[in-house]
Amino acid sequence: MKPMWTAVAIAITLGAYGAVRAQTQRVESNQSDPPTMTQLLQEVRALRLAIERSTVAGTRAQLLLGRLQMQEARMATLGHQVQEARSRLLDIQRNRENAMSEIKQMTDAVDRVTPDERRAIEERLEQMKRSIKDMQQRERDFQSEYDGLTQALSTDEARWVDFNQRLEDLERSLAVEKQ
Repeated sequence: MKPMWTAVAIAITLGAYGAVRAQTQRVESNQSDPPTMTQLLQEVRALRLAIERSTVAGTRAQLLLGRLQMQEARMATLGHQVQEARSRLLDIQRNRENAMSEIKQMTDAVDRVTPDERRAIEERLEQMKRSIKDMQQRERDFQSEYDGLTQALSTDEARWVDFNQRLEDLERSLAVEKQ
């Protein structure tokens, strides 16, 4: 029984040797065929370049998308701040107009009241005039704040448009490369 196993081992070894020899001959024949190897090498290089471009494009897209999202969040915050500033500005303008209307009514009534009432009205008028000056200063401050926020929002909208345009350019360049 030992010789049988020996014969099987020899057969397997010869079979493996034959397979290795056949593979070696195939490799040698491929090496002797330079155009095929050159084509394969070019294909491998092209694949490597495509992978590198894809990786770079993906990274750029992720960065731009992150910036775009941050810009959108900033614009939303600024938009809310602009609305609040506009609301405060309108409130102070309305209060100032109401106070001015009240002053006009009191001024018209001064001539028709008694001297004691007149003094009280004049004192109230002076207080209201000071109050209106304060309101005018606050109105200028609110207007300045509103203008600054509006300008900041406009600047951020321009940045958002730029980021969005860059993403679209990247998308177009990827579509061209796929063709």
